Amino acid sequence: LNAIKQGRLGDCHIVSALISISQIPDLVNDLFQKPIPIDSGAIYVNFHYLGQIIKIVVDTYVPIKKGHLVFTHPQNSNLDPWWFSIVEKAYAKLFGSFNSLNGGNSHAAFYRLIGGWPFAFYFNDSDTYELINNGKLFNRMRRWYREGYPMCCGSIESPNETKSQKKNKYNIRYDHSYSILRVIKFHDHKIIYLRNTYGKSE
Repeated sequence: LNAIKQGRLGDCHIVSALISISQIPDLVNDLFQKPIPIDSGAIYVNFHYLGQIIKIVVDTYVPIKKGHLVFTHPQNSNLDPWWFSIVEKAYAKLFGSFNSLNGGNSHAAFYRLIGGWPFAFYFNDSDTYELINNGKLFNRMRRWYREGYPMCCGSIESPNETKSQKKNKYNIRYDHSYSILRVIKFHDHKIIYLRNTYGKSE
């Protein structure tokens, strides 16, 4: 999961979902049609779309500039895998272009990638606010973590009208998606481990 790093696209909602999924090998395997015909130079990627699974075929070429991958890429191009770069490319083909991936929600990305019924909690919702205050949301997240469900979270937009303020006082980027890697309780402390899609400033 530390291999995945977001590139120049604003698709943190997809990358954060991929990072969370990468912790569960079976979910990663299900993304690809078997056997993977890597020698043919083409790969089929499975997506959930309008209630059915569709297969998107892409070649194994990815955009490069000055010797570096432009979009989602491994931290170490010589050692780390790069299956997520292929998934991102197939995702772009599904929606028409790389540019179409800019902006979105992680729960929607989860559905496209692994199916099921992903759902989201919004901080401006009164029911969510109550679940946070009475501790039930954290307890649910802790149970989902133990049961192996992938999770993500997102931050609010910058309160600064010019959007010049990029992070809050806790070093959390505004208008950004994070992967949730662990949810634990240590004594009286409630701890949620986050992974930044840019692979830094966690």
